[in-house]
Amino acid sequence: MALVTQDMSSVTHRNWEAKDRRATFEGVAICRLESGRIREYREVANAVTGLHLLGFSPERLARFVDRETKTLLERVQGNPSKA
Repeated sequence: MALVTQDMSSVTHRNWEAKDRRATFEGVAICRLESGRIREYREVANAVTGLHLLGFSPERLARFVDRETKTLLERVQGNPSKA
């Protein structure tokens, strides 16, 4: 059995260059249940929008997207069921 929840949260940062900027992040949590227990848990989030709202530069966002893409491809190549 699988359980999927959607979450939306907003935060106001108080440190570094994003001081006092407000951002909203949206994502889903995916749980695989077995015998009433969580056997697998992962989250997928749309972080780019929130990071943009915090003032991340296009170059920094591109590095983030590149890193996330690499992580996803490694997971798919290692185990297609994890994609």
